[in-house]
Amino acid sequence: MDIFIIGLMLASSVLGQPPAENKTCYQGNQKTAAECCPLPRMMEKSIADMCNSKYKALSPRVPPGVRKTEGSCVTQCIFTTIGGYNEKNNTLNIEAIRKAILTTTANAKAFLPLLNSSIDHCYPIISKDPQFLATPVSPIPEREGCSFLPPALMNCIKIDLFQNCPQKKWNNATECQRLNEKITTGCSFSSIVSG
Repeated sequence: MDIFIIGLMLASSVLGQPPAENKTCYQGNQKTAAECCPLPRMMEKSIADMCNSKYKALSPRVPPGVRKTEGSCVTQCIFTTIGGYNEKNNTLNIEAIRKAILTTTANAKAFLPLLNSSIDHCYPIISKDPQFLATPVSPIPEREGCSFLPPALMNCIKIDLFQNCPQKKWNNATECQRLNEKITTGCSFSSIVSG
């Protein structure tokens, strides 16, 4: 009986998680996002490097088309380090995130007018969406599952910045317009990062 209840709880937590991304989102990119609209670095490199070295090996990549059972541990680590994520209650501290992003991007003059509006646009959407509040399940027993909230927020902010790219930064090539169309159909920002 206990095994049945545990299995039912696990199944219900996985079913509430974000759906798998369509494989076609990653196919046919002839330009990268950076070639179309070079977004500024959002978080301090030293923090990102530290979190990458700590979690990348323990966070196996999920291939396109396969449902993820957890968010990015690297992004969760970055948000936790800057005080932007509370692991105990799975919440975001948007002001800490805003401060870290605005500090890191201070020299990205073309994007400064957009950053606050992107953060303000994304936070209410992501922080209340049940699929990003779902309980993560780690694919490996060495650690707990990582939250969907931090990577979902970063994905939303990057998509918003990409779609509202300042004209002087935007490459109006047909291949870039195709990337923008992919984003409009629901593809993630990570799907257009590489060609």
